[in-house]
Amino acid sequence: MNDLTALMQKLKCSDVCYDMDAILLAYQTAANNYQGVVQKSGEPYIIYPVSVAMIIADTGIDTNSVVAALLYDGENDITSAEICSQFGEDVAGLVDGVNRLRVCPSQNLNQKIQTESPDVRTVTLLLADRLHRTRMVMSEKYRIQMMETMSVYIAIAHNLGLWLIEKELAEFWQKCQNELSP
Repeated sequence: MNDLTALMQKLKCSDVCYDMDAILLAYQTAANNYQGVVQKSGEPYIIYPVSVAMIIADTGIDTNSVVAALLYDGENDITSAEICSQFGEDVAGLVDGVNRLRVCPSQNLNQKIQTESPDVRTVTLLLADRLHRTRMVMSEKYRIQMMETMSVYIAIAHNLGLWLIEKELAEFWQKCQNELSP
């Protein structure tokens, strides 16, 4: 089963009524944008945003959040104006919001979220991105960096009531602590 098929199947099995045409258009836009781009693992890059979109689908959030998950990544050459034109202001706002949060240092993230009160979907996208990155962890150096920031993300997921994301992040954090302890 390819990445698009898996995503569409997950969405169809959901209790949420998603706009499949909008999601398919976002997938096609992202796939065209990432054509020829590969991850360090050698896999096509499009797998990354699709994996984040699948985490978003698990939360039961709306179509625009799934669309934004497919479009937000920093490797993306699609401009905010193009996203707004094709997918609307709401999606463009989510993409811009998650990209602003992604560059915020972890130690300032809680404060930034409390100060700016971004759309909860933006924060959920950030958490989904972090959860996917957590699942992909390979190097010890990266695991140490993840451990340093994990408690921030766990607290945010807890505060938003995103229990599945919180649970998986906490389990990973515990696993890293156990592996890295002398």
